[in-house]
This record gives sequence, structure tokens and C-alpha cells, in this order.
Amino acid sequence: MKVVLLSTSDIGHGAGVAAYRLHRSLVSAGIESKMLVCEKLSNDDSVFEILSEPKHKVWKYLRKLVHKLENLINYLGPQCAFSLLSIFLIFHPILKSADIIHFHNIHWTRKNLSLLLLFLKKPIVWTLHDMWPVTGHCIYSYECENWKNGCGSCPDLNIYLPLFFDNTAYQWKLKKYIYDKTRPILVSPSKWLEQITNISPLFNNCLKYRIPYGVDHLEFMPMDKFEARQKLGLKKDCKYLLWAASDINDQRKGFKYFERAMESFAAIAPTENIEILIVGRGYSQSSVIEKHFKVNDLGHLENFNDLSFVIAAANIFITTSIQDNLPNIILESLSCGTPVVGFGIGGIPDMVNNGKNGLLISENNHEHLASAINRVIFDDTNLKAMEESARDKVLKEFTFEKQAAGYESIYKAALEK
Repeated sequence: MKVVLLSTSDIGHGAGVAAYRLHRSLVSAGIESKMLVCEKLSNDDSVFEILSEPKHKVWKYLRKLVHKLENLINYLGPQCAFSLLSIFLIFHPILKSADIIHFHNIHWTRKNLSLLLLFLKKPIVWTLHDMWPVTGHCIYSYECENWKNGCGSCPDLNIYLPLFFDNTAYQWKLKKYIYDKTRPILVSPSKWLEQITNISPLFNNCLKYRIPYGVDHLEFMPMDKFEARQKLGLKKDCKYLLWAASDINDQRKGFKYFERAMESFAAIAPTENIEILIVGRGYSQSSVIEKHFKVNDLGHLENFNDLSFVIAAANIFITTSIQDNLPNIILESLSCGTPVVGFGIGGIPDMVNNGKNGLLISENNHEHLASAINRVIFDDTNLKAMEESARDKVLKEFTFEKQAAGYESIYKAALEK
């Protein structure tokens, strides 16, 4: 069985990381898996760029020009219909020799793939990482439910992926036509996204499954907190609260809720022995937080080894996302034995058992979040039990072995059909 995973990147964004980890789990299970990506950032020899960067300056300029044209078309609509890389992809020898083609994210503002690749005459499995496949343009719809009945009258054309004018109804119908003709096999990582695909009229004729992400529990594992803090130059006797996002300014990650929660937390708890760890691009000084706490801005971390040390050094991880699928960072935190406190939205309740390996707040309320942090961080006995439960949750439900076995059964069923 030869499987090819298609993704815009391998480790360039959260969906790419999830796809790459699946690829690794398949290889570990003895399945012949390869990745074809628009942008390769890893050193893995089984990951291939669809089209390598040209060396000549003229060709580099022309290629950048074509990608800008793609982005302009995506801005005007239809999105992800035209793609230079998809044209080259259909002639790629790795794709031609594949038994199964496995789609992941194909939409990106840098180098996208095309929806028309679903017409390839091979069994196609598609793992959804956000809501873009079921909407007229957005990757997360927030309060809008137009995606349930055809989109149109879009309340916010500026959210990712942005549109210049409202043709969301047309794009929704185009997706409906393509899915009805191609009938890809769908996989949702979370119960939340699975429910959305079941509700959506776009996928009425498609087979649907749910398989959670897997995380490398040897790459992310518990370690001595004092040792981790020593490596990072942190104090041994502090309590550390970790907040992280690939892009701190991404409104969906809810940094403003984190700021308000820290302000409320400072009003109800002693702060002299509490410090904040922040990971991600785009942090600028927050007067709201830094008025009460010392903030350790660690910036963007280039490798998972550094991230695992940061997670292990923290006492709890705080999530304030207001909509999300199955965030990798939460799996990584639990795998390191670091409990999670935050908003119980999207797929997060799949990973965090309330009161056992963390504490979830039903509403996006910063005062309730501050109260939850206060209940967890100062209860050392309960915190220790949560640390053990966090690791156990990953080992039971989110391993590479379980993930690979789930997909292998889908691949076999697709080939037989």
C-alpha cells in the first residue's frame, strides 16, 4: 500500500505539523508513506517539495509573480481553484505511483493547492483541520451559521481566508458540486468537527470517520521541572503559567482573554511567586499583564525539543482559543504531563477531562478562567494528580500507534471499495 499525503507544508503551520506526525506514524507502522508539500521545512527525506525553488533570479521572480496572482484570485474568488503547484503535482511520479491520495490542508495565503485535485482517479481520503471545506471562505465561522444552508450575506469577509467581495454563496455551491462528483472519504480529528461535517449539506454523499491526532510521547514527555527551568534560565521555586500560539495576534487564539484573566487573577491571588511564559510570534509588551507579573517572552521556537522543555517547565498551560479543532499544543502539553486550564471549546474537551487532567470553563469568561487558574495552581496535591492523568490520557488515546491503525483500516476499505 503506497500512500501520499498532500499538504501545503510539513511543519509550517498547525495542520502541517499534524499531517507530518501522521506521516511519521504511518512509516512507523510499516506503511509506505510519502509527503508532497508546497513548502518543505523539515529535513525528512520522505517529504518532497512539489516544485523546488528555482535557482535563477528570473525564474524566482516569475514564480513569485505567479503565487501573487494565485493569492489575488483567492482574494477575488473562487478560492483554491487555480494553483501552479497543482499543475505540476498531477505529473509527479510519486503521485502517479500512489494507491491512496490523502489530502490535508490545501488552502493557504502563501502557496495553495487546488480543489480540482479531488478529481484525480484514485481513492482519496481527506483529513479536515478546520472549517474551510464546509464554508464559503472562512476557516472558522465563529457565530455565523450560514454554512449550514449555502452561505451568502457573509458577515465578515475579512477573516481568513479573506474575500474582496461576497461571492461566498457561489463558492459554497462550487464546493458542493465538486464533492458530489468526487465523494472523498472524510476524517475529522475532533468530535466538534465531526459534528460539523455531519450537519453540512456539502458532504451528504461522503463517508465520514473520526480519528484523533497522535503525538510522539517520546518527543514530548515529562521531565524534572527544575532541570527544564535550569536549561531555560528560569527560577526553580516559581510557579509558571504558559500561554502559546503560533501567531499571538491571531484573534482566534484569544490573547485579550488571557490579559484580562491575568488581571483578574492578580486581584484574587498572591502574585509574587508567579511568572508567565509566552511562546509565539508577535508578542509586544502587555501593560495589563506586566503590571502584575514578570513575563518571559520566549518568542517563536524553531524545534519541538525546545518546546518540550518549555512545556515541562510550566505548572499549567492556559488556552484561551475561542474556536479551535484539536490544537497540537494541548496534546503536547498533556504528553509532557502539564495540565491544561482554559475554555472548553471545539475539540478541546476531547483531550481535557474536566477536573482530572485540567479544568475547562464552559464560557469565554476571563473572570471564571482566573478563578479556575487559582483553584489549580495552588493545590499541589491535586496538581500532581492532574500531571499524572495528563500523561495517561495521551498514552491511552492519542498515540501514533492508534492513529496509524485507524487510518490503515480506512485505506484498506477505500482500496477494496
